[in-house]
Amino acid sequence: MDRIRYWLPHPGTEVDGEKSDRLEATAWEKLINLPAILVSTAFSVVLAVAAAREWHTTGPLYHFSSQNRATTQILVQVLASLLGATQILAVCSLLYMSTSLKLRQKPTELDRLRFWAALRRRSFEWDLPAKLLPFLLFFLLLAQLPAALWAGAITPVSTAALESSTVRIPQYTGRSQELWNRTCLMCWARPVATPNNTDSGFFSYHPSFDMQGSLLGTASSASGRTSEKVRHQKIDNSGFFYIGRSYGVGAAAGLSDQDLSGSNDYAYNEFGYNSKVACLINETSAWKLTRQFDFNASTYPSVYLASGFLPNSAPEAREFYSVSSLNDNLTIVALVGTANDNRFMYAFATGTGYLFLDKVQCEVTFEPTRLEVVVDVSNKTISMMPSTDQIPGAAYDIKDIDPSGSLKKMVFRQPTTMSMIDTTLYTSLLGNVFRNNYGNLLDREGLDSAFDQRSRVEPGPKQNFLLTAVAESLESILDNSLLALANAQIAIASDTTEVPVSSRVPAVQIGESRYTYAVLAINAAILVLYVLTGLSTKLWKGLTKFDYTDIKCALVGASAGGDKLGKRVGIWDGDPADEKVGAIRVDLRYDEMIGGMVVACAGQQDRSTTGKMYTIINTEEINDG
Repeated sequence: MDRIRYWLPHPGTEVDGEKSDRLEATAWEKLINLPAILVSTAFSVVLAVAAAREWHTTGPLYHFSSQNRATTQILVQVLASLLGATQILAVCSLLYMSTSLKLRQKPTELDRLRFWAALRRRSFEWDLPAKLLPFLLFFLLLAQLPAALWAGAITPVSTAALESSTVRIPQYTGRSQELWNRTCLMCWARPVATPNNTDSGFFSYHPSFDMQGSLLGTASSASGRTSEKVRHQKIDNSGFFYIGRSYGVGAAAGLSDQDLSGSNDYAYNEFGYNSKVACLINETSAWKLTRQFDFNASTYPSVYLASGFLPNSAPEAREFYSVSSLNDNLTIVALVGTANDNRFMYAFATGTGYLFLDKVQCEVTFEPTRLEVVVDVSNKTISMMPSTDQIPGAAYDIKDIDPSGSLKKMVFRQPTTMSMIDTTLYTSLLGNVFRNNYGNLLDREGLDSAFDQRSRVEPGPKQNFLLTAVAESLESILDNSLLALANAQIAIASDTTEVPVSSRVPAVQIGESRYTYAVLAINAAILVLYVLTGLSTKLWKGLTKFDYTDIKCALVGASAGGDKLGKRVGIWDGDPADEKVGAIRVDLRYDEMIGGMVVACAGQQDRSTTGKMYTIINTEEINDG
């Protein structure tokens, strides 16, 4: 039998230096887990820097993670387990080295030794004393945390990246002036451009004639039944919806934003008009209905002339047009608009079926406005944030999109044209729009929406709500009329200009910052613990090669320790949960009589003949041959 012995004296005992070096664990054995934790720490530092700088990518990593989610999760779990293992192994190594040094210094109960071994192996020992089980369970649960935190720190997380681009928006220049500069009242009867019907929608320079259904439908719910902003569809096939008023801008969404179709959302500034309408009841209104022809038969219509002056009418510039109705003037709603002296005014004259609108007069102001257009591509919505505040820079100076005023006049004329063509023998579509919106506003204010449209509304809150409802419906018609022209400028005239856009495109970032900083903190704590423990133990001086968690070391050491341990146990049925056995205290020592490592009971006398006390770290190779 050949014995290879490693001698390490107890503190204070002098031995040969060469033997001491052979007995003690090497620096590599002490620091074997340090390189891994250093790599883990470096990785966590990189992640923390990336998180602090809000790093993200729209490149290959984004495409791979978005198209291969299951594979990405598998890779994340594997890598997180490896990185978490480096931290747990480092902690377990520190625990092992500390307990090994402690085992040399004083006797330890067998159950506590098993507890230490379970900590290092990260295994749950059900037969440990009950007082130790909670600590073991807590450690085992805690050991699962690093991998989970690493998973949160390295999982590709969907985010958005800000990018700068451009988008084409409509402009009103001399090149297309013959299309949009049509200010005469009857210009709809002489179209200069054929309406364009495409997959993108129906486009026309005569919205009151060609697109009245869309204009009336939006105007009938302009006020909304709740306090939330009204959601209404953009008048094309783009599928976008406006949240609140459109102000006649935002035509680019779905029409000329193809380069931004991959964005989550984008925003840009566009100039337009904030059409503000204020209404009142003018009991002395000079805009009236006069019967012209009456056939005195229910099967033939009566013809009326709507004519008169508005407060802003030029001298002798009487407005007029003819309308007809069955059963007297029951279905007539005659709306006229006059643009003169830089004032824009509407007046209503109605038959008996819509008396609630009779003698209403409104004035419109077209306020040049800069609007921030926010397009949510994902949810297909468009929001407007109007502002008249000046922003430094010529590109943001508030400007009139048509200083000549022709565009405002053309837009202003649209409700008048609609009134001329929407009054039928049986109903007034325009009158129904104002009636429906008035009912919406009454509902919103918690009032009874039922009212007699054949009667005048008495002065008071309900009359105020009526004037508000009429104003908001007119604003809606003006907004969408301008929007229809803007759409046509893109789809028919191709008269556009580019403006800068700030867009948010889909991207990924590596993990969430809270998890990134957590794993960095854990790595830092482990490194600090390594340094402090190494300094306090003089780099674990005296740590032997003996591993009390190794079954070979335990068996050989116990058998070499003699029969003292067996006699102390007595009769034993092999139950590891035996409390009597678990309470026995042992230590490690060197025995010169056998020249090897022994696991001895506390208090057992050494068989040394030299009087020197040794802790034995020894492996024996037994050659049967």
